[in-house]
Amino acid sequence: MKKILLMTLLTVVSDPVFSQLDNVALIFHTNNHPDFAFLDRQSDMIKDDLLFTYGFRTSPYKNYSKLNFINSVANECAVDTSQLIVYIAGITLKDGEGNAYIMLSESDSTDFGSMLPFDDLFNAFEACKVQNLLVIMDVVNASEQMKSRALELVLREPYEPDSTVTREDFVKKKMGFKSRVFISNSASELILTGRYSTFSSKMMEALRNYGGVDGVLTLSEIKSYLDVLVNVPLMGAFKGHEDGGDFWMISR
Repeated sequence: MKKILLMTLLTVVSDPVFSQLDNVALIFHTNNHPDFAFLDRQSDMIKDDLLFTYGFRTSPYKNYSKLNFINSVANECAVDTSQLIVYIAGITLKDGEGNAYIMLSESDSTDFGSMLPFDDLFNAFEACKVQNLLVIMDVVNASEQMKSRALELVLREPYEPDSTVTREDFVKKKMGFKSRVFISNSASELILTGRYSTFSSKMMEALRNYGGVDGVLTLSEIKSYLDVLVNVPLMGAFKGHEDGGDFWMISR
């Protein structure tokens, strides 16, 4: 069975429509808060899973600045990468006028000029050229901010490889639509489950299911893991998302 899956994967990788070698993951987190040491561990685990299990080229950014974030995203969005994951972990703060920011390492609780405004986050993905984009936000109160800015996302009925649909046909069909999707934490605090946040713990459970029997992890499958949380994460779309667009990861 392993040999069959490997041969199928190699076929998909060599297909001119899609190459796992072009998949990239940017992983951002800060740990300037006394309780944030666990973010180092969970970011490392997510990085390793995306790299070794799903073949994404990963770039971790610990204690990043606003300029680091904007430039790194711009560089990856400027090329026609097959799929791009941007994972962000941290907390949300609001200024006196109610404007929301993601706190960064170089800022304190009152230094909003050094934080990342949610408006800038949306602008960073405005003209992204990649085929499929998935932004994962383990950020306190992120859903409140994302919902007011984002488009509604309606996932189509699951279309999965099976006895009548080869993985190659599945990939070609999926690549016919561009996706611009985010998943954001709805909790008002970073709730820990053991060594990880509740949100990221469920994300890792989804990753470590390895896509189930067919070896393909889709947005519908990820959603099934997150929907059991008390604070159900928000799944929405950025401008440019096409109806039928999806994001999938093929396990090695």
